[in-house]
Amino acid sequence: MSVTVADCLKLPSLRYGRVIAGRNGLNNIVNNISVLEIVDVALREYDTIYKNGDLLITSFAAIKDDYDKQCKFLEYIRDIGDAAVVIYYVGYVLKKIDQSLIDTADRIGLPLIVMPENRTDFYYNEVLGEVYELLHKDRSNNNDFIENIASMVSRVPENRKNLFTLLRLISDTLKCTILLCDT
Repeated sequence: MSVTVADCLKLPSLRYGRVIAGRNGLNNIVNNISVLEIVDVALREYDTIYKNGDLLITSFAAIKDDYDKQCKFLEYIRDIGDAAVVIYYVGYVLKKIDQSLIDTADRIGLPLIVMPENRTDFYYNEVLGEVYELLHKDRSNNNDFIENIASMVSRVPENRKNLFTLLRLISDTLKCTILLCDT
């Protein structure tokens, strides 16, 4: 078994999360969870790195008033392998979810999950702890390595399908270093 976005939505910390777009990506495999609040073009220097299924938490604080940047950000994180986005503090930090964000997430198949709007009593640390615990339990019992890697590779954009990306997915999944050497 692998942890999917749909599995994460069953956790107590995400039970009030509402999927507003990208439903066809609910079976995306989640291998990690991260928080990103600062969006900077400097991040693009890491374009060669393909991440391994992060569930990304954000409030879009750094780009809260720029819908175009929000859409481009979704495309960027999908291209580097993130599994889904969970948006907190809508109504406080991000005033509203623009339709363009929903359309973009639907188009690229990236689940967009919104925590209850106009509420500040949901916290990042709750979901971080529960997702890490779920991932740890899954890794202890998981025997579907080949199936998981095949599923992750199928999501990789064509321009990133290469040996480096495959080895990164394998090493991140196994939590080990892989070295290839010639004679």
